[in-house]
Amino acid sequence: MKVLADKAARLENNMKDLRASAANETKSTAGDKYETALAMLQAEQRNISIQLSELLQQLSVVKSLDLNFQKNINTGSLVRCGKDYFFISTGAGKVTVDGKNIYALSSLSPLGKKFYGLAISDTVELNNKKYRIDEVL
Repeated sequence: MKVLADKAARLENNMKDLRASAANETKSTAGDKYETALAMLQAEQRNISIQLSELLQQLSVVKSLDLNFQKNINTGSLVRCGKDYFFISTGAGKVTVDGKNIYALSSLSPLGKKFYGLAISDTVELNNKKYRIDEVL
């Protein structure tokens, strides 16, 4: 959750910087230079706004997860397959915690769907790679 919150804070800071840059743009005698610079700033603001919205949605999903232990894998489960850990939550990507790689997967992702409902000792295969479930935390 901290990783998502940190990303959101960085995006919000980028947005503030872009707003300040747009406010500081002055009309130039070079003709279209001002309009072009302003349009580029606005496009970047839109991109950051979209990223921020998606990130806040992911953060909302993570906050709503039931993190109590359950025997079968579902949303909120931490799954160990060998050295790999998978957190079934939202597609936030790879995070390293205490030297361990944890992959935050959406339950709607191809691998997340295959894990859903399984338990220890079950196996799944995706793209010719087999995953044996060693632990559900």
